Amino acid sequence: WSSSETQIIDRLITRFDEIFNDEYRARAEELGMSIDDVVILASIIEKEAKTEVREMTIEDGAVVAEIEHQSFSDAWSEKAILETLEQNNSVCFVAEKAGKRVGYLLGYTAVDEVEIARIAVIDEMKRQGVGHALMLALKAWSKEHQIAKVLLDVRESNQAAGAFYAREGFINDGVRKAFYQDPKEDAVLMSLEIDK
Repeated sequence: WSSSETQIIDRLITRFDEIFNDEYRARAEELGMSIDDVVILASIIEKEAKTEVREMTIEDGAVVAEIEHQSFSDAWSEKAILETLEQNNSVCFVAEKAGKRVGYLLGYTAVDEVEIARIAVIDEMKRQGVGHALMLALKAWSKEHQIAKVLLDVRESNQAAGAFYAREGFINDGVRKAFYQDPKEDAVLMSLEIDK
């Protein structure tokens, strides 16, 4: 493919939500690519793309709420997510790959601590470094804002999340009995000291 054709394909990939409009469909056919080919190529490149983390904006609310509902049985509403974003003590990040929002982290500060209230990554991007990128962003933000400790709780049955947090340097601080509802379950309390 020529460089101009490559640019068009790159545009298709980075604007995944636009793939199915007539202009892109026609151009893909000109290149001898079916829409299925473009979708497959886009998903491969999306997985290989660098994860970018930025502060969440109000425009991210609907997508974050959608990820939230796919990730949690006790999902927060879009309104609750936006209310969190508006609070002075909130810390809210969004992760993107190839222009697509693929994860987020919501937290609250109190004195010199930040508590992670929510963190989620879309299923097809799990184990692709998105969660790690969100944690790196939070750690950097914490150092910049003189935060000494990051706190979180995780369902006792969520062993994959617990193992992820341990790899990120969190230690187990104990158990809070019957903390979660829907279904009722204990919470494992974890924390991470931020190096100054």
